[in-house]
Amino acid sequence: MIAHSGAELTKLPVLIVISPIVSGVVSWALRVREAFARNEVYDVRLVSTRGPGDGTIRFDHTYEQPQQIIPLLETLGSGVIVPNYMWELFDPISEAIGSGKEWRILGYCRADSKKEYYDPLQKRADLISHFVAVSPACASKLESLIPTRTDDITMLPTGVYVSSDPIGPASSGPLRIVYAGRVIQHQKRILDTALIAHRLDERNVDYELKIIGDGEEEELLRICLGTQVDHGKVQFCGRIHPEQMSEVWKTTDVVLLCSEFEGTSNSILEAMGFGCIPVVTRTDSGVEGIINHGVNGLLFEIGDVHAATNHLQHLACNTEFVRKVRAAAQKTVVPFSIDRHADVLSQIFDKLMHHPPRRQQIAKHLTDRVQFRRPQQRSSVVSRCRSFLRRIRTACLGRE
Repeated sequence: MIAHSGAELTKLPVLIVISPIVSGVVSWALRVREAFARNEVYDVRLVSTRGPGDGTIRFDHTYEQPQQIIPLLETLGSGVIVPNYMWELFDPISEAIGSGKEWRILGYCRADSKKEYYDPLQKRADLISHFVAVSPACASKLESLIPTRTDDITMLPTGVYVSSDPIGPASSGPLRIVYAGRVIQHQKRILDTALIAHRLDERNVDYELKIIGDGEEEELLRICLGTQVDHGKVQFCGRIHPEQMSEVWKTTDVVLLCSEFEGTSNSILEAMGFGCIPVVTRTDSGVEGIINHGVNGLLFEIGDVHAATNHLQHLACNTEFVRKVRAAAQKTVVPFSIDRHADVLSQIFDKLMHHPPRRQQIAKHLTDRVQFRRPQQRSSVVSRCRSFLRRIRTACLGRE
């Protein structure tokens, strides 16, 4: 499947499609491209079909609309494409394959979410050559939905950098806490972070909290944490390029995550690679087999800000415990190194390129498609839960 021109080796393209907004998936894609830079078989390229964004991410190809990727697929002719969560990209990929191009689709299940991953993947299963699930829970649920494709599902957690530097002594000052991710209530439950900060203040715990990222709940979160910002306890850092996050983790004690659901959190694994202690929710996916409560991290139930506060207070008062847990956290993540991850991905690419695209399924898909596009109705934005916001306002602003 590899084309040669004299002694020159032409690498097979692997197109990873991501959005121009910094996220865990984007961080993963950047690491994969770097890990494959010296690979002699595959040329990993990052593609955006939503424009170049603000220039934070360096893309190999950028387009404004998914359909505009077709000339690239036709020019390159053959390879692997990873659409990630860009479900609208399946139509142009189908068109390219239907016209005779040799593209294999690698479908990723990145979160334990019916709406965001299981339903879209099941709907497009006939078009996908192989699947990657980022956790055992995601793999198991995907297998139950497409039982005829179990041999085509690989469980592969996100690959991260693991620092080779020895872990320094615990900070003698405030407990250094970082939240890194999208500043949104859906999935991430970011407002729980505000509640935890207020509980820490009530107990006179010495801490510093950095919020890294942005999102639709940022304004409300800033209001809830206004006093803490004024006192220098909370800092909103905005977006930070993934390549700069290693410097953040080197001066961090705890990575805090209050998510309602995850796949395998990129920020958790990345932080653990630098010896940061995960204080995170006990979700169905993402912690099993990784975080051993009390050994390499601390877990709390979803929404249990009291337990999360207890964990952080305990860490703030026990430097020896912090040292042991930090060392265990870093050791845990060694099997998740980006180099091992890239090796497994390379094997998956090899398998895909030894089989033709799922042409019959593509042909059926194109035949079944209607000749016109119905206007899509946008689902209305779900209003924030009033009782939850009253609780936030009461805890953070001191009023209803």
